[in-house]
Amino acid sequence: MIQVIHNYPQSNIITYKTPHFTYKYEILNEGIYPPPSMLAHTKPPSSYKIPNNYMVITKWGKKNNEIEVKCSINYLDQNPVFRIEFENNGPQFIESTHSSSQAANNFIKVKILIIK
Repeated sequence: MIQVIHNYPQSNIITYKTPHFTYKYEILNEGIYPPPSMLAHTKPPSSYKIPNNYMVITKWGKKNNEIEVKCSINYLDQNPVFRIEFENNGPQFIESTHSSSQAANNFIKVKILIIK
């Protein structure tokens, strides 16, 4: 069973619970939608609009082993750049101009290398 707990927009915290994990999202900035000529969308079938300057902190994992990342989307040359910022002996980041999924997959690869 999946639960989504929120009181948005009164609270900027959204909790997403699955049987195995809990994800917490803190929306720092909703962003704005660029003019239609610049506006990018996610891939169909959903095809959501992608805002500029969107920023969220995402947390997941167990209390003693929680992972926290800051995710953002900013347009550069009329195209969205998806960024994931994290700490590993100082601030680091992963970016993708292709998709948020590609940025997330690259982050996972980096985290696996760090753990080894």
